[in-house]
Amino acid sequence: MLCRRRSSRLPLYRGIREEEDEMKAGTTIVPFDGSPAARAALDLALQLAKGADGEVIVLHASPELAEEVFEENPLTRVEAEEVAHDPVLREATDAAAAAGVTAHVRLVGEGGSDEIADAVLGVSASVGADLVVMGSRGRGLIAESLLGSVSRSVAARSPIPVVVVHPPAEG
Repeated sequence: MLCRRRSSRLPLYRGIREEEDEMKAGTTIVPFDGSPAARAALDLALQLAKGADGEVIVLHASPELAEEVFEENPLTRVEAEEVAHDPVLREATDAAAAAGVTAHVRLVGEGGSDEIADAVLGVSASVGADLVVMGSRGRGLIAESLLGSVSRSVAARSPIPVVVVHPPAEG
């Protein structure tokens, strides 16, 4: 749920904790695949996190990278070297660094839209996230019913607020 605080122009979301009139945001999950909609979602998440002293977790589905990173131990954290070799992850972490926002990376092995939606919901629950900001490809209802929609599934099932960001208009 978006709301506005009178003393600030920054849109705030449910889950922000106020301590002695200082805004503190929790954790925002951003599924990121490098698409225009995902970039728009990341930009919004970084603006929200920066304005309210929050952090962002970038969730990325990459079967090749996940297999490489988790080959020996599935609990391994994603290291800077893996991020540097993946252009999509590097784009996300560079954007967070430029915005001055703390960002962490979580990898999932890519599956169908239901598996990715489950991963988004699972990570958000495990870290106690306050918000999910994600892009929507805008395929239309028929294509979504045939192919599935990660954003629709997450929004329908998430116990925390979900902001769905559409890609910028072309032209």
